[in-house]
Amino acid sequence: MGEEVECANDRAPFAWTVEGNEQSLISDKEEVATRDANHAESLVGTFLPDYMRYCEVLRITPHPEVTQEKKKEREALEAKDKEPEEEVVDPKAKGAKGAPAKAAPKEEEPVEDTVAIMGWKCDLGTMTAISMTLPQVDNIVTLKFWNAGLSVDSLNLLLEVLPDSCIQKLYLDYNPVDEPGIADLIKFGAELPDPEAAEPSEGRPNSGKPKSEDGVPAEVDQNTLSVFAKFLNANSPLQYLSLRGNQLTNHVGSHIFYALMENKTCLHLNLWDNKLDDGLCPQIGHSLLVNKTINSLSLAKNHFADDCSQTLVNSFTPELVVDKADQANLKKLGFTSTSAKGKVFRDPNTSIKYLNLSYNKMSDAAAEALYFIFNDPPDLEGEAAPVPDKKDKKGGKGGKQVEGKPCVLDKIALKHCPFTQTWYQKLLDDEHFDMHISPTETQEEDEGDEGDEGDDGCGDEAAAEEEAGEEQKNE
Repeated sequence: MGEEVECANDRAPFAWTVEGNEQSLISDKEEVATRDANHAESLVGTFLPDYMRYCEVLRITPHPEVTQEKKKEREALEAKDKEPEEEVVDPKAKGAKGAPAKAAPKEEEPVEDTVAIMGWKCDLGTMTAISMTLPQVDNIVTLKFWNAGLSVDSLNLLLEVLPDSCIQKLYLDYNPVDEPGIADLIKFGAELPDPEAAEPSEGRPNSGKPKSEDGVPAEVDQNTLSVFAKFLNANSPLQYLSLRGNQLTNHVGSHIFYALMENKTCLHLNLWDNKLDDGLCPQIGHSLLVNKTINSLSLAKNHFADDCSQTLVNSFTPELVVDKADQANLKKLGFTSTSAKGKVFRDPNTSIKYLNLSYNKMSDAAAEALYFIFNDPPDLEGEAAPVPDKKDKKGGKGGKQVEGKPCVLDKIALKHCPFTQTWYQKLLDDEHFDMHISPTETQEEDEGDEGDEGDDGCGDEAAAEEEAGEEQKNE
């Protein structure tokens, strides 16, 4: 972008570049506080002018994506190309003194509620200015950072101010970070099903039971949690968190589901296009049995197979508790239970309504297991079990006879999974499964390469939004 030029009057370089902002950024907290105090009267409570003010305090150049500089240039060019429309005045319409009536006033433009950096590098100075601005304004509820090259330091800056902001939706898509030294939580959770431990019950695969002795996660130092998991801390205000394409492994995934157990605000969690697999199933199962808030979860385009489906069957199905030791241990595990007709049932997850498992390597065994979440298994003679009236309060979703508290799961997306035609058709005919693929739909292969620092053509926001469209429609 050329050599940075220092301006007079203690200003930042003329043109925005990552290097320019890094060199000019004031990192001394006392100096920043002094400069901030000198400009205190200039705050107006609206994001853009206050953000510009904090850029001056930090001595950095405003980011062109935050100021929407390129967007405004495009709109100006488009407006210039259009011929001005002649104003048509009704001659019969008269004003107070016989003059033509005045044209109706233009409607006020809606206040922007989103800050987005899409495909451009977000330097530390920019994130610092954004973080200083957010607690001062109430018009920004959504942040989008797509392929913005975020660092752990940048994410931690954002974490510090979220509780004092109005942010409800946060997109941190395609921003992989290196986090050495985070805690090892991979061992917490319910154990995986063991098909040989007990016989399946009437056509439904054995779902296994949580460990009674060592299934309880120990207290973890919050400082050793993954930075992504910290966005689900108990004090987080977020209702929607998207972590697509961050190359998350089971190691980081265990941190995310550990944090989800205590979270009471997040309604939608999107883990599309990561590196999670069946090794994370115990943590997923345990977390879903504890969390009572989340409404939708996307595990699509990962590396899950049939073991994952078995865990989910367990998470969305009430389990009869017959062992006194297990019954006494339910509360210790964080699970709830319901008593019915002298029996005690471990409750299923009772908050998730939409689950996306598309683009995973699940076979017919997984399809069969998930199918029986909504449908009764066949009887011992191999014939279909009677289906109660859907109006029968004793029946669960889809008319399945349920003992104990039923789940509220309404839809499972299983697009692009390698099922046989038989099971594909069976799921397609069931209203609880989303299998529809449009003729033009193909699997997204966007690798989320880092954008450069402001060259023309970087920041493909349209492609990012198109890719996220399927996920967001189920919010």
